[in-house]
Amino acid sequence: MAERYNGYENYETWALCLELDNDQYLHEEAMRIAKEAYLANGGEENDEGELIQPLDEDAIYGAADDMEAWVNDLVEELYPEIMGPKSDYKFLASTAISTFLDEVNWEEVTLRFLE
Repeated sequence: MAERYNGYENYETWALCLELDNDQYLHEEAMRIAKEAYLANGGEENDEGELIQPLDEDAIYGAADDMEAWVNDLVEELYPEIMGPKSDYKFLASTAISTFLDEVNWEEVTLRFLE
């Protein structure tokens, strides 16, 4: 089994979660997106709005796709000169960012923000 990085599958997953945790708005948005996506993918909550345990693995897997899409949209919004469709720097910078994001374990990110 591969060694974990600060409790996460890898550095990229840890670093992304750290960045999302370190900003109140991003943290709250990540929690909202994770929960909405989880419920939209078949997860359930009780009458108090708490997620029913144990969490549904299929719903987590589906929600992970939505979390990934949200982060990709966020990166493009924050860095349009790098990630935008008309960027002259798109190849070099976007390749580096995309390579980083490709290594993220999106299920683990989703779980982190469902806690």
